[in-house]
Amino acid sequence: MLDLPYINQQQLLNAGLKGENIEMSHICTACEVTQYFSYRKEKGCSGRFMSMIGLKNSCHSDK
Repeated sequence: MLDLPYINQQQLLNAGLKGENIEMSHICTACEVTQYFSYRKEKGCSGRFMSMIGLKNSCHSDK
């Protein structure tokens, strides 16, 4: 079984990010089909959604 969230987290840590800066959602799209689309759970009959990764700017300017 492949644990993609764990692998992604490990890659971010290996790239130099600190663990406290990584937030995991723990959402299972197959378990929450009323709120999310799941291609596997719905056997290919589903809509689409997008996910993203971003960097939050922690530097504040007094300008």
